[in-house]
Amino acid sequence: MRYIGSKFNLLTHIEGVVDNLGVKKGIFCDLFAGTACVAAHFKRRGFQIISNDLLELSYTFQRALIANNEEPKFAGIVETLGDVQGDNLFANLSPYHKVVAWLNCLPSKKGFIFHNYCPSGNNEYGRQYLSDSNGQKIDAIRQQIQQWRNAGEITENEFYLLLLPLLQATAKVANISGTYGAYLKHWDPRTYKDLPLVPAEIIRSEVPHQVFRGDANQLIEDIRCDVLYLDPPYNTRQYITNYHLLETIARYDTPALHGKTGLRNYGDGEKSAYCSKSDCHRAFQDLIEKTDAQHILVSYNNEGILSHDEVMSILSLRGEPRCDFSIDYRRFKSNSHGDQPTLDNRVQELLFHLEVKTSPKRSRPKSKEKEPKRRYDPRNPLNDLSGSEWTYFLNSVELEGNAHEIGSLNDLSEDEWAVASAPVWDTHYSTSGPQSDAHHIRKQHPSPKPPALMKRLIEFFTKKGGRVLDPFVGVGGTLLACSMADRHGIGVDLSQEYLEIYHQASTELGLEPQPFLCGDARNLENLLREVEPFDLILTDPPYGDMLSRKRSGDRKKRTGDDSPTPFTDSPDDLGNMPPSQFYDSLKTVIVQAMQHLKPKGYVVIFCKDLQPTEKYHNMIHADVVETLADIANLRFRGYKIWYDKSLKLYPFGYPYAYVSNQLHQFSLIFRKED
Repeated sequence: MRYIGSKFNLLTHIEGVVDNLGVKKGIFCDLFAGTACVAAHFKRRGFQIISNDLLELSYTFQRALIANNEEPKFAGIVETLGDVQGDNLFANLSPYHKVVAWLNCLPSKKGFIFHNYCPSGNNEYGRQYLSDSNGQKIDAIRQQIQQWRNAGEITENEFYLLLLPLLQATAKVANISGTYGAYLKHWDPRTYKDLPLVPAEIIRSEVPHQVFRGDANQLIEDIRCDVLYLDPPYNTRQYITNYHLLETIARYDTPALHGKTGLRNYGDGEKSAYCSKSDCHRAFQDLIEKTDAQHILVSYNNEGILSHDEVMSILSLRGEPRCDFSIDYRRFKSNSHGDQPTLDNRVQELLFHLEVKTSPKRSRPKSKEKEPKRRYDPRNPLNDLSGSEWTYFLNSVELEGNAHEIGSLNDLSEDEWAVASAPVWDTHYSTSGPQSDAHHIRKQHPSPKPPALMKRLIEFFTKKGGRVLDPFVGVGGTLLACSMADRHGIGVDLSQEYLEIYHQASTELGLEPQPFLCGDARNLENLLREVEPFDLILTDPPYGDMLSRKRSGDRKKRTGDDSPTPFTDSPDDLGNMPPSQFYDSLKTVIVQAMQHLKPKGYVVIFCKDLQPTEKYHNMIHADVVETLADIANLRFRGYKIWYDKSLKLYPFGYPYAYVSNQLHQFSLIFRKED
């Protein structure tokens, strides 16, 4: 796709510099990704990629080419597609090709793109960015893939794998000279062609990659990489205005448009400081000073806002930079007007390299004078929390996420504090990349708990060096959390396969494995024998035959697959038992576990309710509390609610009846009394 500053023709030069550095693998970070051609190139070479850009247009390239590692299955829709008349036209194609071919056959629709960017639309300027037929085709395809996405019938990666071909096809038939700042007064021959959707390249990879849409100077604070590649904007033309039409198709948010060219509004957060003569120098220096990388590569232009000497001066703050290449190439077509190459319409691409010699200057933590006083009561036998930290944990609902930074406790306004004190855990734990705690390995379990979530519980209910038992440990989320929190854990599970997965995850995360006993938790007496008493029992039991039934809800909506996903095939698995047998077995396990629990020790049990039926309320959390109520010396102390924001909302029951989305789970809290 035609894109200002694209490095497609310079990839061999960039690759040559990286080869000369001797860096053959590791983390390659591209913070101004554009069409992601550089990031994709190094993904093909086996690097782990971190990429970023400000625009949704670029994020689409990143999601499709970088984040996606495998051929999409389109399980939620592919079996329902023939051509638009219902014939089985595309039976011999891959699912991806079949869906793209089906979209190419969609009948046209008059939507936002047609009405605002085509000559027969209802805008007062008669804009002619696109022919009427192609504008209607874009609307039809964009609305269809959005409909699939909203219904949960395609995954996020599948959505972007369909959106990217639409953006690329639009660029091939747009009536422009190079950018979308203006359209041509005459119709270019390419505009008479039909919109050609072609599947995007699938770049297979065995390692997870991270993609972002945000401010590079903020994102750099959290990045450590081997090679940082920077290709910032060179001039004062903002990319969101140069590519406003493609950005609008990517977002499809029906914005207010202005003027003859139909520019969309954009805020300060969508403007790049690197396009500002007054801000560029400061922003570039800030970025370089914050970088934590072995090598920095910078692509720049001899006609850019920063001069060659300014770039070298800023890079010299971190070591001894050099300009490896000065590459002559033809000016971007919008400026050259299609003329033949001359000295006047050729520019130089400069490629700088720096081996970093100094430590990054990142945001410093607050000085001790300004930190809130942390008053720890030495009489606290339970954990290492101060009084204010203890108070905060007692919220039965805990909010966590980008909306409020609550770790420092005293930085919130009164209103923010009121929101944060609501009684729910509102979390969005990553399921990809380095922050996912090896989820790509652990996801072989049908319901793995995030180690970060378990760590929060462990750190409240135990001190450092404390002991934790999980009698239904699954793939070891509790044990991973114990290792992260400097606690000693023991896990029990029926599955030898889960034991092996846990060891794989431990190796991936560089953690020493904790003891994992394969066996029936109903036989804890013989499995544990003589062990030191535990401070905490933390577990997520396999609830009756919940996962042994045909599936509905999120999984069926996403994949169209309603087949059961039992934890194991064993008849001894509580997850394969009818409710009455399950509750009796759970009680047996907890009674035996309590024999190894210290007095005043806690039992924390996860559970999730089911949809109510005509015959029963299916409030599993209430049934668990009632089941365990008559265990001697075990007292129910309350609960916390975990709201998992990584799950999607679906319009169950629409438009006939209320059916609740089950996005939360209970953490039931008990204590062993003297």
